[in-house]
Amino acid sequence: MPEKRIDPIIVASPIIMQLWSIVSRNVSAVARAVVSVTGIETDGTHGVSYTIQPAVELR
Repeated sequence: MPEKRIDPIIVASPIIMQLWSIVSRNVSAVARAVVSVTGIETDGTHGVSYTIQPAVELR
């Protein structure tokens, strides 16, 4: 029953947005800083959209 599980990709999305705000809120506009999340990876099956994975890894 996928509707009863917590989807870690949905949980990871606002975390990524908050990471991006670190630079905009804490670093001067004239300074250089970069925070990158280059991917979200799961342990699960590729191409099966109804499978909710137990965990994700941010890269």
